[in-house]
Amino acid sequence: MEPKPKVKPARLSAGRAGPKGGKTASKKTTARAKKTVKKVKPTFEQIQARAFEIYTEKGNQGSEVENWLQAEKELVSQ
Repeated sequence: MEPKPKVKPARLSAGRAGPKGGKTASKKTTARAKKTVKKVKPTFEQIQARAFEIYTEKGNQGSEVENWLQAEKELVSQ
């Protein structure tokens, strides 16, 4: 049986310079840093207060459900 020949791993041309000056592979995540946005759900009290503000802005008229949904939508998008 013949011995297996030693094969060096191929170097990739993309990436940063390695310790010997050659190029090595780099992670794509470093090139494309992702922003992590933490979405915070508004509390019941915050939605309630904003829904009341909407209600009073409309001249104490309108649907409670519509005011609530509008308040929730506004607070979530902030």
